Amino acid sequence: MAKRILYPLYQLGNPQLRIFRPTFNLTLVRPGKEQPPDTVQFRIPMEMTKFDVRNYLEKIYSVPVAAVRTRIQYCSNKKRNHLNQRVKRPDYKVAYVQLQVCKEKKTLPKKSPPFYSVVGKNKIVPN
Repeated sequence: MAKRILYPLYQLGNPQLRIFRPTFNLTLVRPGKEQPPDTVQFRIPMEMTKFDVRNYLEKIYSVPVAAVRTRIQYCSNKKRNHLNQRVKRPDYKVAYVQLQVCKEKKTLPKKSPPFYSVVGKNKIVPN
């Protein structure tokens, strides 16, 4: 899960360095389609495996996990830059995590309305 870090050799009198920080990050995202109440969706790095996701959630956040499913989202390369060269957005991996204990699902906040409103043709008024 985490990269192997070589700590300096312990010598008598020196404190031991025991800080373990994950090298991966999980991003909780709002699913595009409706999911069951016990399933959450994460965007994860391509190098992360199902086993890594399960350990990450269970060891760091103490969240009991029932199942983990992953898929790779391939992004398109249809956009072109100012030199008419194809530009491809990077691919990413999506993890669907099914929780063992399904408490009431806290929904993600709705997208907030814009802080301005358009009046007439080109007039922008703050709310």
